[in-house]
Amino acid sequence: LFKIFKELWLVANGLINAMKTLLWVCVMIFIVCYIAGIFTTLMIGHNDHLYDPYFRSSGWDHEIFFATVPRSVFTLFQVVTLDQWSDGVARHVIKNQPGMIAFFLVLICIVTFGLLN
Repeated sequence: LFKIFKELWLVANGLINAMKTLLWVCVMIFIVCYIAGIFTTLMIGHNDHLYDPYFRSSGWDHEIFFATVPRSVFTLFQVVTLDQWSDGVARHVIKNQPGMIAFFLVLICIVTFGLLN
């Protein structure tokens, strides 16, 4: 009877060990997104003199995505999962602040290709 369950035990033990690694990867992703969220809240969310005229002309409101740190972290999670980040977030930010393309590319390279791979 134990011979049959030995293979099942090996599979379950492998899944438990993988969950530990997955937990630490999730913690690292949250830490990176939280630090980046603080940065984007300061650079984008509180940059009213640059984005308010853009809101009047295009209708894209930076405060919806970057007004607070939790909103910024959620938006950056959308960016690192590559979920409509280009059209919904990055194009508008890069149009106003072209230097932010380096930030988005570094963030995607670190989190998406580094941690999620």
